[in-house]
Amino acid sequence: MKEVFTTRLKALRTELNLSQQELCQRLDMNYDLYKNYETSNISTTPSYPVLLKLTNFFAVSTDCLLGISAERQTSNRLCYTINELKSKFTERIRTLRLSNNLSQTTVAESLGISLRSYQSYESLRESIMPTYAHIIQLAKYHGYSIDYLLGNSDDA
Repeated sequence: MKEVFTTRLKALRTELNLSQQELCQRLDMNYDLYKNYETSNISTTPSYPVLLKLTNFFAVSTDCLLGISAERQTSNRLCYTINELKSKFTERIRTLRLSNNLSQTTVAESLGISLRSYQSYESLRESIMPTYAHIIQLAKYHGYSIDYLLGNSDDA
């Protein structure tokens, strides 16, 4: 996933003929941190607010930027803040689990994560968001796009 992310991020930036520094200035981002995102040998991945900022700036879906889909177009952006993202994500994974009559234990075991971790993903009281790998697993498990789970699309 990291290699696809770095490749796509660099390609999107260069398509706009922007240097890393120019992009950082436009997005009010730390240059040293950003250049690590484009270096595939470093495991730095952006935080959720930064990921949202990048997808909004480049007008691509989260699925595209993370390498899940080649589809570049994104529908209307529905979430703009980390709190909105967490709320929508929590609501959607809980609704999907309940509509399939699954327990939290069943989902956690299927994903190979602890029950406590999964419970924190469904809880608005906790500020814990899953790793990108877990979001990808959840999207595949439920058969929905990452953008749908994160509230960036109403299209499954």
